[in-house]
Amino acid sequence: MKLDPNRVVLGRLRCLKECVTSFRTNSVLPEDLCYVPEYLLYKLKKGVQYTERFVLRTQPSKSSTRTKHHLFPHILWTFYASGEEYCNNEGQWLKILKYSVNGKESDAHSFTDDAWLLILGNQTTSSELPEQPLLELCQPAVPSYLTAFPLPTLNRWQDVLDYNYCLKLSESAVVAPPCKEAIRRLQLVPLAWTIEYDEELVKFLRDHTHTDNEYLGSVRNYVDSIKVSSFCDEDPVKDLTDNDPDTFWESDGSEGEHWIRLTMKKGIVIKYVFCLTNKSFLL
Repeated sequence: MKLDPNRVVLGRLRCLKECVTSFRTNSVLPEDLCYVPEYLLYKLKKGVQYTERFVLRTQPSKSSTRTKHHLFPHILWTFYASGEEYCNNEGQWLKILKYSVNGKESDAHSFTDDAWLLILGNQTTSSELPEQPLLELCQPAVPSYLTAFPLPTLNRWQDVLDYNYCLKLSESAVVAPPCKEAIRRLQLVPLAWTIEYDEELVKFLRDHTHTDNEYLGSVRNYVDSIKVSSFCDEDPVKDLTDNDPDTFWESDGSEGEHWIRLTMKKGIVIKYVFCLTNKSFLL
């Protein structure tokens, strides 16, 4: 999906204006800003050696009761998890809704009760917690009636916001079904919110946000950062890894001075790298 950069900026400004009004009038925040997908599809992270059973708990806490389910996962299994993220001082948790042993949603086994899985532990709390994610996001888990559309599926709030607030002439993507309950909770403006809270929030985001992540797209699980020799305004760096064959990165440098540099995450072993090029640019 490729959106006009100028329209994207104007769309974000329109959303920001609505947010200011929401805080001033104590009304709900824009729905697209609070978008949460209904569920997402995960698989076992490649390279992670995990032979023990998954410990599922009734609450996102190691002190909570274990569920009655005993799962010994296999590399072919797929997990359907709530799109609402949850992190605490113990690490990152996923609420597992169901799982499939053959990758088919029609054969998935659902959980009747809450089943929380700690997929990434906070190493400052215990050395027994997983040091790297047990599961990795594969693709939007979308109902079959949407797969008939030959359009990319959006399941990140940033993409949904840009897509819906950007004035466009035609539909160029499909938004994955939302989790209405989670959106409703996020839309509520906290009572007695002050400018001091704004300042603390900005500081937190500054210290914990990786600015390169917005450019990593489909390789974010393997790459820490990506740099290029140069780029054209209409074909930026993020088009390298957005999984959209209709978008591409184009260098703006002199002939013979084009390069791409990837900084890999610790422990990643490179077996192969695919790069799709436009033959019309090759000499």
